[in-house]
Amino acid sequence: MPEPKMMTVDEYWSKSLADKCKSGYLNVCGDKYRVILEKLDQYNLKDAKILEIGCGYCHFAFHYKWKDYTGLDISNVGLLHAQKHLPKAKFIHGELGMFKPKEKYDVILALDSLEHIPLGWDEVSAIVDGSHSDTIFIGNVPLVRSNHQKHELIEHEMNEMILRKFLYKCRFFNIKSEIYLVAGIEKDLKVTMCPFLFFDAVKGLR
Repeated sequence: MPEPKMMTVDEYWSKSLADKCKSGYLNVCGDKYRVILEKLDQYNLKDAKILEIGCGYCHFAFHYKWKDYTGLDISNVGLLHAQKHLPKAKFIHGELGMFKPKEKYDVILALDSLEHIPLGWDEVSAIVDGSHSDTIFIGNVPLVRSNHQKHELIEHEMNEMILRKFLYKCRFFNIKSEIYLVAGIEKDLKVTMCPFLFFDAVKGLR
């Protein structure tokens, strides 16, 4: 009997995004996204040059319709969906490790994506190296607790100390972070309470 074919990372995320959209996942995650949108409202990103890592369906960009926005994602399905709703935006299909930025960005977003990058984050560091000296990095990560089921495909446990080490390694300073507890869902679509940490940090010179 032939072994089942293993999905590529691209195929996995394309299927995952399509399934979540059908199941109403984005609506169930409304509490979490509401908090993130409220936080993003505090920044003046209207005229900023923005790069979003792991943009998926670009639900945040669709809400704001930023003027100079580039979305990077491994899922072609997600990007095709996003392109229909954001025809003026730029999209890059591929793995983060293969992305060689040709432009400098004012803002780097990593919303619901950073936890899927293997420990080391060398790929993110490379993008930061080519950015402005005062680039701001805005994102969130799930906080994995002993009483909380691990996040889908999470590469490692996340906490504030690990995040700060990563940001410092990438030469980010003035780190601000806040912890939120919101309703979310697990793989079986059961609603649970999910702690996550929202952060921003500004790139500096050593």
